[in-house]
Amino acid sequence: MFNDVIRLALREGQEDLQVFEDRVAKPVIPCKALHKDPKAHGQL
Repeated sequence: MFNDVIRLALREGQEDLQVFEDRVAKPVIPCKALHKDPKAHGQL
C-alpha cells in the first residue's frame, strides 16, 4: 500500500514536470497585453 502511494506521487510529479516542459516553447504574454485584448491572444 505504501509503495502504491509513493508511485502515485512520483507519477503526478512527472506529469507536472511534463506540463512545464511543454510550456517552455509557448510565448510569454504580458498581463497588460492580455487584459487589453484577450481575444487576440486566444484567451476567450
